[in-house]
Amino acid sequence: ARFGGGFMRIVAKGLKYSYDPKSKFKSDALKGVDIVIEEGENEKKPMMLREAVEAFIEGAPSRIQENGNHKGQPVSHRTILQYNQMKRYLFEYLDFAMIGDIPVRELDKKFYDGYVSFLNFKGFKLNTVGKHIKNVKAVINWLPLSERMECEFVAPRKCKKLSEEVDNVYLSTEELHAIETVELEHAYHDRVRDQFILLAWTGCRYSDLDKLAEPKSIERGYFELEQMKTGTKVCIPIFEPVKRIFEKYNGELPPVISNQKFNSFLKEICQKAGITEDTSITHTIAGHRIKEYFPKYELVSAHTARRSFATNMFESGAPALVIMQITGHKTEKAFLSYIKTDPETYARMLLTQWNKSQQEKK
Repeated sequence: ARFGGGFMRIVAKGLKYSYDPKSKFKSDALKGVDIVIEEGENEKKPMMLREAVEAFIEGAPSRIQENGNHKGQPVSHRTILQYNQMKRYLFEYLDFAMIGDIPVRELDKKFYDGYVSFLNFKGFKLNTVGKHIKNVKAVINWLPLSERMECEFVAPRKCKKLSEEVDNVYLSTEELHAIETVELEHAYHDRVRDQFILLAWTGCRYSDLDKLAEPKSIERGYFELEQMKTGTKVCIPIFEPVKRIFEKYNGELPPVISNQKFNSFLKEICQKAGITEDTSITHTIAGHRIKEYFPKYELVSAHTARRSFATNMFESGAPALVIMQITGHKTEKAFLSYIKTDPETYARMLLTQWNKSQQEKK
């Protein structure tokens, strides 16, 4: 029974009797017995949100992931940075809404809606809001079941993970050729251009660029590498543009610079190469669906190379499952999100395939 947040017990001649204040106390049963009333342990306090987030992040460097594409791998430095971003805005919301702190089990739909509104107020895109929600859910799901079984925040039907398909651009083989052949004044532009062409003809992520610096790969005709992000082992054929770059540098590729500088220089290179057509992007910002127009070069980044590889190979007629073995995509759904083929090109591809099949019958 509880008394003042704790428990009490009766000790009589070495025997322990539970005392229930709701039941009738029969004094005759304990006549002549020395009674000592002791206060027991306090009831366990519920896990508070701030404490849970701090503990989750503190243990992240030594944690092995148990599911998803990174199952069996340690939490990456990049992911830990995202966790700290989540903490920053979540704690800011707790202060903004004058909540201070709250037990995890009390995170309900009302809290979810308020936090999403706060992130929208910050002007974040829907996918950014979704990442923050996903990371808060990760904290909660990391806790023991007893701390989260009543928590609505992780109920998928009530508090959904937010995301939308993004209108990312890709570069056609003609545009890649324009980039490869444009005259550049600065040596650093030349190096970035060549590294981008390498990525666009191998389908690699920027984080794997330094793994391409293996001269023996040219001799055998393919690269073998383990992707940093997923740990997937892939085998990548070597196309002519890649051979030309290796010959240019005598097998010693330029050192990799920061992703931020790379993207900044790459936009300047694409502008010089004439990648300037107005391109529309539709996305949700601050809870509103917005269509914006940009010169195409402003939308190009290192990751555009990977999308370009997947899309160009797909449009050339290569089967999706074959390309996935090169890019390392686990599911066709994930792979198809990289394909930026427009409806007109799909129609042309189908007609070409049909005409080819008819020719083979003759």
